[in-house]
Amino acid sequence: MLPTYYKYWGKASRGFADDEICHLLPYHCLDVAAVGQILADRLGVSKHIAEKLKCQEKNIVPIIVFLCAVHDIGKFSDGFQNQIPELARSLRGKGLHAAYQEKHWSLGHRFWREYAGRVFSSDQNTILDHLDAWFSASSGHHGRPPSNAINAYFDTRIFPVDDAIDFI
Repeated sequence: MLPTYYKYWGKASRGFADDEICHLLPYHCLDVAAVGQILADRLGVSKHIAEKLKCQEKNIVPIIVFLCAVHDIGKFSDGFQNQIPELARSLRGKGLHAAYQEKHWSLGHRFWREYAGRVFSSDQNTILDHLDAWFSASSGHHGRPPSNAINAYFDTRIFPVDDAIDFI
């Protein structure tokens, strides 16, 4: 049986029909990670960051690849998935009732602010002290940083945290 994180789409057309193909979220994220690795090398990004941080480039590349791989973690949200209800129902085996009210890049950043400690099995504040700016840069999209507005709470009823963490 496939892990449940294969029940989420990453890219799809709005005119989805049962016989059409979508790009599953794990594959989309891994594709972006692969491209990120190549671009970081070819454009000298990893070398530049390593020089600024006074560390070896070989230690920076895995971080860039990881951040590229998790750039769309907010797409696990039911609101994002429900933008194409037929596709969400086809993949998840049930209808979703969440509206897409908060952009997936902001939800992704909020996911890290809530669950980084659990993901890395470490103290949440320590992780965020070191990586929050990186999570923000990774989850920002289309020239826009994630919103820092925090709703009352991170609604786990419409964000399947366990599936996102299992993917990571």
